[in-house]
Amino acid sequence: MMTKSKYPSPDMIKKKRLDAGLTLQEAAELIHVTMQGFAKYETDNLKIKRQMHPAFWELFCLRVKELGD
Repeated sequence: MMTKSKYPSPDMIKKKRLDAGLTLQEAAELIHVTMQGFAKYETDNLKIKRQMHPAFWELFCLRVKELGD
């Protein structure tokens, strides 16, 4: 079973997106989710918060890196 600490925090996700200069829509398209779904990864609101699976986080980081290359 995966431990909770392996999931990226909302702040980590948002920082990575903003540092890459991506809108929510652009970030969502990189990992094939909706803009609304991606926004839920970045919120601390417990009613709508959704944890980003580590596989999606890894994909997002790889795709952002590709944009910079």
